[in-house]
Amino acid sequence: MKYSQEMNLANEIKDKRQLLYDKIRRFREKLIQKETIAYIIVGTLTTGVNMVAYYWFCNIVGISNLVSNAFAWIVAMLFAYFANAKYVFKPTKKGFVGEAIQVGKFFTARFVSFLVEEAAMFVFVDLLCVNNMLIKAIMNVVVVIINYYFSKFVVFNE
Repeated sequence: MKYSQEMNLANEIKDKRQLLYDKIRRFREKLIQKETIAYIIVGTLTTGVNMVAYYWFCNIVGISNLVSNAFAWIVAMLFAYFANAKYVFKPTKKGFVGEAIQVGKFFTARFVSFLVEEAAMFVFVDLLCVNNMLIKAIMNVVVVIINYYFSKFVVFNE
């Protein structure tokens, strides 16, 4: 009796291990897809545009934290829309109305992630006096993840 229980437990562990290996393999396959790689490249470039614009507005020009963040968001959002549409998701042409709807979805989705970033910048930089560039860098990672899901499943889904 005890031997069969040990065998059942060993089989369960083996099955769970195989399930974990399968999940890791599927994740790895998804990660190396052309679209994912292109999004990472465009996301990195967009992050660079956002960081440089924010630094310039806030630390060089001297505009306040949240206003600088808003200006940087506008610059990065415009860059991201054209780069994502051209190099990452490659949506089919839908005519003027379809394109207008897609642009509206893109700006709305990006505005949601902007609000998340703006709230974090206010709390951590303005209230808690944490280094603005550190919080900006951390929030860019969060925003890239949010924006990927919005772009993939809301804006550019075919």
